[in-house]
Amino acid sequence: MALCDCDAKAQRDANVQHIAQNWGVSPEAASALYDTMTYVHGAAAIGGAVYGMKQAGNVLDHPNISGKVLGEYSAIKSGPLDRDMALTFSGARYKEVVLSEDTLLYRAGIADSPFGQYFSFEKQNGVVQTRIDKALLPVWPNGAASPLDTSFGIKIPAGTKVYIGDVGYQNGFYLGGTEQIAVPKPWDIPGVEIISKDPLK
Repeated sequence: MALCDCDAKAQRDANVQHIAQNWGVSPEAASALYDTMTYVHGAAAIGGAVYGMKQAGNVLDHPNISGKVLGEYSAIKSGPLDRDMALTFSGARYKEVVLSEDTLLYRAGIADSPFGQYFSFEKQNGVVQTRIDKALLPVWPNGAASPLDTSFGIKIPAGTKVYIGDVGYQNGFYLGGTEQIAVPKPWDIPGVEIISKDPLK
């Protein structure tokens, strides 16, 4: 039997309250997160059908990465990432995966600073498209600038835990929505290697 509208609203309110308590955000922010996550759940089902993504504990069948899924998390079910990093994913939804082989990932930054914590499977070519696809504001709300002039290819070794999901929307035309791979503190991981360095257009 389907839930009546009042039951569905009560369930939604309970979930929003859980998000607010779990993440330490306002009820309004929690409501927005919940709505985003609800949408992402639908999109994830499509992605799972296309990419063959499987449940926790199973091999991840993905066109660009080989690994084992250790867990799947969201704004309702918090995972190992800290709040700030988790919220860079749409709906704070991501998979924790341990790599089964060395993997080449790409990121955009500045020429003298190759390392960062957010990557993609595709090489970045242009500054404007990178900002749109990865929701990279030129200046963040805290006033920090995010200049881009270089694309790096970086090898992440087998056995590394990475976190995969869709980039969260920022504002304006900084849409995000493309796949993002978070690698916490890669500069501290033995075996990480800079493979390529190319200027962005």
